[in-house]
Amino acid sequence: MLALSSLFLVFVCVNGQTQNVDQVLSTLTNVADFYNLVKTTSTSSALQGTGPFTVFAPTGTAMHRNRKLAQLTNDTVAAGKFVQYHIVNGAYNTQDLVNELHLTSKSGILIRANHYNYRDRVTVQGSLVIESHPASNGIVHVISYYMDPPVGTLLQAVQSDPNLSTFAGLMVSANLSSVLSDDGPYTLLAPTNAAMTALTVGVLQRLQADPQIFRDTMMYHIIHGTIYAFGMHSGYLHNLGEKDRERIVNSAVFGVSIDNKRIVNLDINANNGVLHHMNGLLIPSTYRSHVLYGFPLAGTTTTASTRA
Repeated sequence: MLALSSLFLVFVCVNGQTQNVDQVLSTLTNVADFYNLVKTTSTSSALQGTGPFTVFAPTGTAMHRNRKLAQLTNDTVAAGKFVQYHIVNGAYNTQDLVNELHLTSKSGILIRANHYNYRDRVTVQGSLVIESHPASNGIVHVISYYMDPPVGTLLQAVQSDPNLSTFAGLMVSANLSSVLSDDGPYTLLAPTNAAMTALTVGVLQRLQADPQIFRDTMMYHIIHGTIYAFGMHSGYLHNLGEKDRERIVNSAVFGVSIDNKRIVNLDINANNGVLHHMNGLLIPSTYRSHVLYGFPLAGTTTTASTRA
């Protein structure tokens, strides 16, 4: 890492870069709100040091979302943790931010980088890197949204969310707790309680009547790899069930849908992946007619009375 950092510093000096990271931040008007936090938390002087440092600086627009800036302005402790989470030791160009790379922030908390072939997009904690500025002691990446630390494992994320309690219980019943707690990485598509309540009693009965159907359906909600919103495009997804693949459609008008069910809350970070809320239960196509309408599975028979 030391050799790579030295090469990077030689590169920026050859290109005439004499400003340090702190000075670069101070010149970028689109990250002025973030830089004000840097100064008020006494991080500014540290970024003038030898480094190297990589800073992920949210835009002003990002800092005002969900009143984030207002919250941090009134809480210096939280502001300090926030700033430290957006700084990494070492100089990482966009080409260094390879898919599923784990970085450790100055706060000691994980940052996950992803590089998606789709439009050659690079993200950190799901936030898009929109421009990069080299410095004499590192690099500043401007990002589209402030980064949120992971909330634990995917199992902890889904169990701690009151809007996902029904689905969380089903995942535990399907003996998938250990899967959602391992290293992954996974993308978990979790139907909300409202989505589960909308299902008829017959659907839930048929889903849970056959252990194989039940487990396959639950695994159908777990996708290989970490797919944030900026990495989503129309195509097919590989899931842990491996029975069938989901069809994903990314529409500029209607948003992202998977098997005609919409994602209603995006990019909830976990240590081992990312969680998205869905407005409907996803069912593998092999079982769909049976689970939804009671039609017999291939090679089996059933009576009309079992349909609902």
